[in-house]
Amino acid sequence: MNGTGLLHKLEIRVRPGDTDFTGNVFNPRYLEWFVNGRHEAARAWGFDFSKDGRVMLDKETGSPIKFVTGEVWCRIDTASRFNDLLLLHTFIGEIKSKTIKMGHRLHKKEDNKLVAKGYGIYVFLDFESYNRFNEVIHMD
Repeated sequence: MNGTGLLHKLEIRVRPGDTDFTGNVFNPRYLEWFVNGRHEAARAWGFDFSKDGRVMLDKETGSPIKFVTGEVWCRIDTASRFNDLLLLHTFIGEIKSKTIKMGHRLHKKEDNKLVAKGYGIYVFLDFESYNRFNEVIHMD
């Protein structure tokens, strides 16, 4: 599941606004939760954010780590409904010279049943960003 040993857990409670007319979680919400997981994992792993949301090593003195989203994927395995308590695991799947793949697994906290899984692939826009990212997470 986790290629680097870095794993972050985030608890999510399904709110009324997260559901559609059937009472199930509205599909795009899973991707939003993955983004939240990525941001909270980055904070836990030592990154910071500028006021406009860019990932920084040090928001006071540093320049941003530049990357863009190249691909996202999500598979929903089990429906979630209002008031479900979920646990999102976010992890680094792999890092290549130009990309990082972050994975996500969302489980019901009550019984650990898999709700959804997915990943995002992010493309570094320069070599300096790749190097600074690796420095923080100690990949080399």
